[in-house]
Amino acid sequence: MIFRRLLLIYQMPKTGSQTVEATLQQYSLPHQIVRLHFLSSDLAEPLVAKLQSPQVPNAWKENAQDQLIFTKKMSRIVRTRKWFRTFGLRIPKLEVITALREPIGLGLSTIFENYNYFFPAGQPATTAEYLEVLQRPRLYDFSQQWFDWELKPFTGIDVYQTPFPRAKGYALYENGFARVLLYRYEALAKLPEMLFEFLGCERRPIISRNLASSKPYGAAYVQAKDNLYLPTAFLTSQYESKMMRHFYSDVERQNLHLRWTQNAKVAPSERASTCNSVQEQKL
Repeated sequence: MIFRRLLLIYQMPKTGSQTVEATLQQYSLPHQIVRLHFLSSDLAEPLVAKLQSPQVPNAWKENAQDQLIFTKKMSRIVRTRKWFRTFGLRIPKLEVITALREPIGLGLSTIFENYNYFFPAGQPATTAEYLEVLQRPRLYDFSQQWFDWELKPFTGIDVYQTPFPRAKGYALYENGFARVLLYRYEALAKLPEMLFEFLGCERRPIISRNLASSKPYGAAYVQAKDNLYLPTAFLTSQYESKMMRHFYSDVERQNLHLRWTQNAKVAPSERASTCNSVQEQKL
């Protein structure tokens, strides 16, 4: 992994990484392809610690420990590649596919994907319980800071230094160590176009994975999306963040704000333009 071409599907959770991985497997790429959400053990270790609570299944705990070990291994590999390139060794540039998603949609998706962690097993959650969990600040700290806490330290690329093409929905970045493709979750339908531009792959159909509609909680998830309303102050704090102001226009953020405060009053076409333009994907 240190000397060959390495492609990381390295992005915050719930942004379609399994779909990206499955789609890439159609091609005979020369890369070693690795999918992960963390390279920083400072962020991974606290999450693993949280998963040691009694209500978490043992299989989850074991998987979390395995993921932490893998995170530390990959972190060493990336740092070694960077060190070697700094001293002139002919190591191929690290190639990265990363993504972001608007925080409320991401938060709700996270809750349902990890339902038994947030709510007692076998007991359906009430609307009030969804709202309480959905407004926990720690649910959003990681996603709002992901590019500063993860991508920038390991690749040296600061995505905030250049304007983002919001209408296009994705952008390419490059420095002396890495090449990065970054897309907004809403632009996932453009994946064949993105892979052509980033890797030169011929345009082939997207292979979707981990769809919400195929999950046992699919109907409850849709109902929650359609019926949850959140306080204005909370939504403002999320949609006026550094990440949201950089990647989403004023109009897009206003529409997202409306989507969670007066969902029934927003025209379906308007909702689709900002929230539902891509079929729900999961990790």
